[in-house]
Amino acid sequence: MSPEQDGHSAIPCARCQKPATLQCPKCLELKLERDLASYCSQECFKESWAEHKRLHKPSVDGWHYCTRKGEGRSLNMPDFRWTGALRPARIGPPRPIPDSIPKPDYYRGGYPTSEVESRQQQAVPARSANDIAGIREACRIGRLVLDAAHAAVRPGVTTDEIDRVVHETTLAHGGYPSPFNYYHFPKSVCTSINEVICHGIPDRRPLESGDIVNVDVSVYKNGYHGDLNETFVVGEVDEEGKKLVKVTHECLQLAIAACRPGVRYREIGDIITKHATANGFSVVKTYCGHGIGDLFHCAPNIPHYAHNKAKGVMQPGQTFTIEPMINVGSHRDKTWPDGWTAVTEDGKRSAQFEHTLLITRDGCEVLTHRLPTSPPLWWEKESWVEHKKLHKPSVDGWHYCTQGGKGRSLNMPDYRWTGPLRPARVGPPRPIPDSIPKPNYYRGGYPTSEIESRQQRVVPTRSERDIAGIREACRIGRLVLDAAHAAVRPGVTTDELDRIVHETTLAHGAYPSPFNYYHFPKSFCHGIPDRRPLEDGDIVNVDVSVYKDGYHSDLNETFVVGEVDEEGKKVIRVAYECLQLAIAACKPGVRYREIGDIIAKHATANGFSVVKSYCGHGTGDLFHCAPDIPHYAHNKAKGVMQPGQTFTIEPMINVGSHRDKTWPDGWTAVTEDGKRSAQFEHMLLITRDGCEVLTQRLPTSPPLWWEEE
Repeated sequence: MSPEQDGHSAIPCARCQKPATLQCPKCLELKLERDLASYCSQECFKESWAEHKRLHKPSVDGWHYCTRKGEGRSLNMPDFRWTGALRPARIGPPRPIPDSIPKPDYYRGGYPTSEVESRQQQAVPARSANDIAGIREACRIGRLVLDAAHAAVRPGVTTDEIDRVVHETTLAHGGYPSPFNYYHFPKSVCTSINEVICHGIPDRRPLESGDIVNVDVSVYKNGYHGDLNETFVVGEVDEEGKKLVKVTHECLQLAIAACRPGVRYREIGDIITKHATANGFSVVKTYCGHGIGDLFHCAPNIPHYAHNKAKGVMQPGQTFTIEPMINVGSHRDKTWPDGWTAVTEDGKRSAQFEHTLLITRDGCEVLTHRLPTSPPLWWEKESWVEHKKLHKPSVDGWHYCTQGGKGRSLNMPDYRWTGPLRPARVGPPRPIPDSIPKPNYYRGGYPTSEIESRQQRVVPTRSERDIAGIREACRIGRLVLDAAHAAVRPGVTTDELDRIVHETTLAHGAYPSPFNYYHFPKSFCHGIPDRRPLEDGDIVNVDVSVYKDGYHSDLNETFVVGEVDEEGKKVIRVAYECLQLAIAACKPGVRYREIGDIIAKHATANGFSVVKSYCGHGTGDLFHCAPDIPHYAHNKAKGVMQPGQTFTIEPMINVGSHRDKTWPDGWTAVTEDGKRSAQFEHMLLITRDGCEVLTQRLPTSPPLWWEEE
C-alpha cells in the first residue's frame, strides 16, 4: 500500500469509512479514482482484497467504463469527440434481483425474444380489461418509483445513487425495473444529464447545481410494463434551462390533450413541434413514443416531429407512450461509445417528459399521472413559495380584506349583505419601483401633509405651474382609465383591471393615488379589486387617480359588462347626464351648493336618488382638500367658484334608496337596499369665463354604451 498524498486525508476508507491514509498501488498505476481504492490500514485492505481486485481488470463486477451497449467494460475512458462538457464516469456492478420477483424473458440473456417475434410489432393491439388492469398497476408503481427518485435529486448525489433508489423501490413493490438487461442495458433506470437526450447510464458522477437531469423509469409487474419520465432541475438552474424543461412538459400536455379515438398518430408530432419551435427549440427525430403493455416496446410508433409519416389512428383500448425530447439547439443526435447514451450533436441541453396513455371511448387516460404527493416540478416549487402565503392571513396572500385595508382574514366576514354581491379575496400589493415619485402616505398609509394643510379650510387658487402639473396628471389619468375600460368584459376580474391600472400608471412615470391612501390596498377604488370575475349584466365603476410630479388627478366612469338590462343602462346614462349638467353650470361666482340642486333635479326626474355620504372635492398637490361639493339638493356647502380653483364633481346615482352601508373591509360603500348605483367623475379647472374639463374624454377613448349603440 502507498501512503495517501497530501490533501486527500479526508477521503474515507473504502471498507470501514474511517479517514484513509493508504491507497492501493495498482489503482494508482491504473489511475483509478482515489475513493475506490483508499484504506485506513493494511488490515482493511486485506479484508477487502477479494472484492477490490475486481477493479484491476475490466468486468461487469467492478467500477469501469461501459462499452459494447452494456456487455463490455474498460479501465479507461473511451477516446471520443465529445459534443458537450459532460463526460461518462465509471459505472458500478449490476444490482441483484431476488428470485421471488417475476422477470421478463430478457433478464438472463439480454435479448427480448418475445418482443422481437411478436405480431404486436406490426398490429396495434386493443387491450382487454385484464390487460388494462395489469398495465395500470405497473404504471401506478412506476409513478411511486419516479417520485422516490425525484425526491433524491440534489447537488452531490450521483446518478448511481438514483439508480439504487429506483432499483430498491421497484423491488419493494414486487416489480422488476424494465430497463435492467434489456438489450444488455446495465442499470435499472436511464438518467440523462444536460446534453444527454435519452438512455444515459447511471454512474459515479455527482449531480451539480445548474444541471438538468431526466429520470426515465419503467416497471414490469405481473407480466405488464409501465413507462414514464420527467426532467428535474438540480439546485440553481439558469432561465434557459428552466424554460426548456417547462416547454417540454407543455409539449407533452398539449399532445395528451389531443389524444382520443380517430386522431392520427402523425398529428402528435405536429402539435409538439408547433409549440417547441414557437419557443425557439427543436424536436428530436431519432426516438419516438411506442406501444406498451405485455411488451416493453411494440406498435404503434409515435414520432414527435412534424410532417412525419406514421400510419394509423387511435382506437379505444390502445396503450402507448408519448415522450417528446426537446433540444435547445440542433435536433440531431450522436451516440457515445457506451452504445446507449444519446447526446445532442452541438452539446446543448435536452429535456424530456413521458406518460403512458390509454385511449378511452371519449378521450384518453394518463395511466402515469402525477399524484398530490408527487414532488413539485420547478415551476410548481416556485409557485409554492407564493402559495403557502395563502395559509396564513397576511397582505402578501390572497385573503379577505379587513380593518380598512390593514388586515386580512382567511374567511369571508359574517355580515348582513344588502344585495347578491359578495367580496372575494384580494391579492398582495403590487410593487412600486423606487424610481417613481411617491406621496407622503406611501409608507405609513397616513396622508399627514393633507390632514395638516390649510387647504382643508381655504380653497386655493392654483398657479400656472400648479395647473400645468395637475393637467399632466389628468392627461395620464385619462389614458389609464381608457386602458382599464378597454379590458372590461365578462370573465375579467377587477384584480386584473387593477393590474392594468397599476402598470399603465407606472408606465407613465406616475403613482396610483389610491394605493395605501389610508391603507387602501389597491390602485383604484372604492370597491376593492378582487378575484371575482365580472359577469354578463354587471355594471362596474372604475375610479382612477394618478399622482405625477407632486400633483393628483381624479376621474371615473361606469361601464356595462356584456348585455345589461334597460334599467342598468338608464342609471348609467342618467349619472353621466347629471355630471354633464353640473359641469355646464360651473363658472366664476356659482355657489358650490348649486351643483347638488342641478344633479338632484335630473336624477329624481328620472326616478333615481342621489347619494349624500360622499361628495366632490378639491384636488391638486393634495389628493383631497377644500372645497367639498355635495351632489344632493338643499345642501349647506359654503363658498363660490373662482378662477384657478380645481376640484372634482362625481355624482353617485342610485336606482333605489340614497342611503348607504359600508362592508366589513372598511371601504366598500353599498346601497342599503342592494339596488344598483352608477357614478361619473371629472376634474375641473375654473377659468375666467367658465370651466375646463381636465380629464375630458379623447377621440381614442372607448365608447360608452350609448355611443357604442
